[in-house]
Amino acid sequence: MSLFSNVVSRVLRAVVIATLFVFAGIFVLAILCAGLVVLLLIAFSVLFTGRRPSIFTTFKNFRQAGPSCNPDRSLKPSAKAAPSQDGDIVDVESREICSTQFTTSSTQGTH
Repeated sequence: MSLFSNVVSRVLRAVVIATLFVFAGIFVLAILCAGLVVLLLIAFSVLFTGRRPSIFTTFKNFRQAGPSCNPDRSLKPSAKAAPSQDGDIVDVESREICSTQFTTSSTQGTH
């Protein structure tokens, strides 16, 4: 009887493991499909409304303001400035003065 019980237990163990792998695969595919549906909904909403999601405009604002608002840059002398012979300023590097707070995309549209 022990040979018969060993064979039955191995077969049942193989069936349970196979079932778990099948359910895990179905779960992973369901998560991937849900992500794809969310991505498509966002893409269609962007196409229909004509507005970008706020995450893109936020990072765009940070990239644009980054070089001009760098505090270390203001301490370095400009390499383009020409030395003056008589003490007058010959060349001054112009840069944008920015505030410490960035405006968000939700406040830009309201005037």
